[in-house]
Amino acid sequence: MPDSQIDSVRGYAIPLIGRVLRHGSSSVRLEVYQLMLKRAARLVPTGVSVQFLADRGFADTKLRHYLCEDLQWHFRIRVKSRVWICRTHQGWKQPSNIALRRQSRTLE
Repeated sequence: MPDSQIDSVRGYAIPLIGRVLRHGSSSVRLEVYQLMLKRAARLVPTGVSVQFLADRGFADTKLRHYLCEDLQWHFRIRVKSRVWICRTHQGWKQPSNIALRRQSRTLE
């Protein structure tokens, strides 16, 4: 299936690269799309901050590690309210029990 690239427009966040996958589940292993992320990383100029946005099927610890440690990207991944999240020095919590910063959708 073909990949696609989209150029930036007036500073808005837009996709760099995308791919449609025919898959039996909404959860896809990192190995299936890791090469695409590497290709996208090569398109980003040095010193530019990248925010990876994804839906529920991408809530994966291997992906989070790859984005943070290998690519040095930030991420926002939507998760179901019943998922458990382990936060450093705060233990395990569900999203409904994690405070958000005032007027933000970012976790404190």
